[in-house]
Amino acid sequence: MLRLIVRDLLVPGSVPFLLLAMAAGVAALHIGPRARKWGRIWLTALLGSYWLMSTAFGAGWLEDWIDGGYAPLVDVEAAADIDAIVVLSGGGNTFRNSIYEINTPGPHTAFRTLETIRLQSMLPEALLILSGGIGDPQGLARPESEIMRAELLRAGVPEARMALETNSRNTHEQALNVAAMLHALDVRAFVLVTSAAHMRRALGAFRAQGLAAVPSVASTTSTEMPAPRWPWLPSAGALYRSRAVMRETLALVYYQQQGWLDQQP
Repeated sequence: MLRLIVRDLLVPGSVPFLLLAMAAGVAALHIGPRARKWGRIWLTALLGSYWLMSTAFGAGWLEDWIDGGYAPLVDVEAAADIDAIVVLSGGGNTFRNSIYEINTPGPHTAFRTLETIRLQSMLPEALLILSGGIGDPQGLARPESEIMRAELLRAGVPEARMALETNSRNTHEQALNVAAMLHALDVRAFVLVTSAAHMRRALGAFRAQGLAAVPSVASTTSTEMPAPRWPWLPSAGALYRSRAVMRETLALVYYQQQGWLDQQP
């Protein structure tokens, strides 16, 4: 229960955290002179931190802070022995009415799918293992791996080159379920695709299952698109990226406490 409270309400960068923090600051303004002083400091710091997290500069700085130095795989010779490409999903959305349903990838899933398309063109014989179930049943009605498959098919990737893992709800379950698939398929060497901020935890979760992966990180921004017109002004996209880093920081601590990570490189 505590894990759900932290995930849903106490992640810096989220709207619930902002409202709760503002409520605490406003309450302090009405308690007394000393509390009023700290309330003003708290609200000012809150405004400044959310403004910074909502800018492309702030989001990029946070991503650089947590990314661990991982990069996309570009050396074809280094990938010569790769048997599979494992892709971890990162959220999705379901929109429906009484007669139809539309499922779309979330930003992280979309960029990881794009990285998979790039890698598949480098390694056309590698098996694609798409991992992701219904992480958030309140906003998603279809496994995220199926959403990725639909986009890969649209990009011309043969369906015969894909295998799906549709039951996992988090990174720990992805590592468990994909490890079983890799052992069954006798896959020894594979590339792991996820976002830079998520890579450290993902690699640790797979190492805990006795698996060493070659990392290839997905971007968090689109290439060949116009630069932000006002880079110092807040944007929803930048705040989304910052919130993901804050959530990942909390998740790393939780996974370490649960013993779900192997920290050895």
